[in-house]
Amino acid sequence: QKQETMMDIPQVSLPAQLRTIQRRWLTLPRKEQDELYAKEFAAPFARLFAELPLYGASASLPKPRALVSVLGFSWQPVALMAAWCRPERMLLLGTEDSLNLKVTGEGVLSLIARVADIDRDIIEIRRVGDPAEADIYRAVRDFVSCSTSPREVFIDPTGGKKSMSASAALAGFLAGAPLVYVDYREYHGPNRIPVAGTEYPRLLTNPLEVLGDLELRDIFAAFNRSDFDEAEHLARRLSTRLY
Repeated sequence: QKQETMMDIPQVSLPAQLRTIQRRWLTLPRKEQDELYAKEFAAPFARLFAELPLYGASASLPKPRALVSVLGFSWQPVALMAAWCRPERMLLLGTEDSLNLKVTGEGVLSLIARVADIDRDIIEIRRVGDPAEADIYRAVRDFVSCSTSPREVFIDPTGGKKSMSASAALAGFLAGAPLVYVDYREYHGPNRIPVAGTEYPRLLTNPLEVLGDLELRDIFAAFNRSDFDEAEHLARRLSTRLY
């Protein structure tokens, strides 16, 4: 079953030049890996990554018009998801340190825009402190509310520290926005470093697919007590939070 699942996961077929860079990448220390990825690997790979299907999603799910991403010190997932989405608007949540990061002298915002081939001006940044939960909730709420529908906004919690990623995911889920993730097919070494070039985009399973019976219970209870307005209200609210 595991083998069949791995076979279903989309992957980029790396051309010879990128395979050569990938082999060099595997031999380098972490800092030099990051620099090589930024200078030689990221932009051509992002163009191929952008053509992959979104794993776990139906073909009817359109790409979003807006994207919310959490930025930690690993900028690569943010750039790749931006390349895949090609959003009209993008909200980047980060700390002072992560937003001021430079790689080979290039600022991280410029780097993300270049790799994703998007206009730097569409990226709205939100600096968050510690604790960041309330700031992230408000930022995601305000950003999503500017869209016609929450489903036009994808939330990408791949980067950032755990509390920030969890906060962004919770806010996006409650708003009814799909949650996406940059995952990896392969890991390298005893520290299980994700291997460059094995990334793929995937849709995180909606918790309501498992927990939706709790929501349905409330709808049926309202209906059974003849509170039809409440049942309709709850059903409409549930429908906006489903993929």
